[in-house]
Amino acid sequence: MPRSGDRDKSKEEAWRGIFAAHKASKQTAASFCRTHGLRISQFYEWRRKLEARSAEKIEEAQRLANESHIRRNRARRKNADPPEFAAVQIIDHQRQAQPKSSGSLEVELAGGAKVRLTSDASLVLFESVVRILESR
Repeated sequence: MPRSGDRDKSKEEAWRGIFAAHKASKQTAASFCRTHGLRISQFYEWRRKLEARSAEKIEEAQRLANESHIRRNRARRKNADPPEFAAVQIIDHQRQAQPKSSGSLEVELAGGAKVRLTSDASLVLFESVVRILESR
């Protein structure tokens, strides 16, 4: 018997099957539970548990993917050529009709894509966005 807090895999799989059957039935939760002799409170409790566990699995997968990405980038940087200079065009914001935004920087990539950074932007996120846009 599982200790308190341990997961019972057979129960978890059984409830996943129940939720799949519920979805396929197109019935309301209350109607489905009455038809199958389930308590509605138990139905919602298991749904909440399984949604939380799925979210945990997604978060863990994202964390592992991020760690893997960071390790690959570090390895690439060790073996990478020194950075090259890129053409930069200074735009006189006073001549443009756009409102000024304090603490922001707009970067236009070679393909024409533009990325605007604000002073509170994450550099890791910026790097990821640029990498994705450059790969297209």
